[in-house]
Amino acid sequence: MFATPEMARERRLALLLLLLVGGYAALVLALAAWFDQLHLIDPKDFGGNKGLVWFVAFAFMFCAYGLDLIVRRRPARPLRVMISEFRADALRPDWLLGRGALIGAWLVLMTMFTPFKVMISHLRGFPHDAAFAQADRLLFLGTDPWRATHALIGPAGTMALQMAYNLWFILMWLSILYLVVRAEKLRLRAQYAIAFVLTWIVVGSLAAFLFASAGPCFVERAFGDPQFVPLMRELALTDARLKAIHPVLGIHSLGLQDMLWNAYAADRQIFGGGISAMPSMHVALAVLMACAGWRLSRKTGWWLSGFALAIWIGSIHLGWHYAVDGLVALPMTIAIWRASGRLAERWVMSEPPAAAWRPALAE
Repeated sequence: MFATPEMARERRLALLLLLLVGGYAALVLALAAWFDQLHLIDPKDFGGNKGLVWFVAFAFMFCAYGLDLIVRRRPARPLRVMISEFRADALRPDWLLGRGALIGAWLVLMTMFTPFKVMISHLRGFPHDAAFAQADRLLFLGTDPWRATHALIGPAGTMALQMAYNLWFILMWLSILYLVVRAEKLRLRAQYAIAFVLTWIVVGSLAAFLFASAGPCFVERAFGDPQFVPLMRELALTDARLKAIHPVLGIHSLGLQDMLWNAYAADRQIFGGGISAMPSMHVALAVLMACAGWRLSRKTGWWLSGFALAIWIGSIHLGWHYAVDGLVALPMTIAIWRASGRLAERWVMSEPPAAAWRPALAE
């Protein structure tokens, strides 16, 4: 009954995601057992947070769909159109399999990623900060790159970079939801889903383990080294100036940095916890979204490329990363994107596409 080309491709994509995420989960569990860190892995600690995020994200997407239906398309009976489109698209077996695999892979990935990130700092410490700080100074002609950004960017620019850093989380979730909704873009969805998973595994986990580092904002607390105290003092001063304008404003990264360090020092698990600077996952996923954006349109590609550049500058300016953290993440992510495209073409899209069906939600 379900032996269609679409279903076959969805099954292959689901199997590939299962193999990737399952292998990653097995690796994390094995390392946790070997180093007596199994207490870090408890899905109950994260399920509620991720469930809330997914609820908000889907609610946002549903509202956007409803507005598009009522404002742009304006059918005579919007509710009837909504129900018919839902039945035509969302209840298809291939639709359910493909989207269920994508969302399930993401949830398992995040459940295992945070404990692994926490394990990095406990098992490896932060052995590479001095080398990365020195590499930054070599690249920037003997000075720290944050000094250049703070000389050029004032409080308003700092606030804009902080907003971009906050927006990163929303765009990351929406990038997955966009591919959940756009059922007809199987080739792009397959490439992005594979690359998304591999980026978290290769860049955010394996490379982070090999190049373990804390980042400028934690150098004084980790090593007692005051070299980045002027940076943190400058950020605190800018934070006070912004909050004097309005309490809602300010550099939210400072509070998050304190929260992450306090959790690390207390050996306490929190959602999204762990300290790891190299390579920068913020830059990596921003670059990945830009790669997908170029596949959608030239305008989207340029916009998301500019956003990735802002994230790299913000990662330096806000004290999270060394400049080299983003510079290393860039080629790694592009390589993963290209490899994922080849893998998607050979593994998922190995049959010619069926010509008949086009989902109503894509119109």
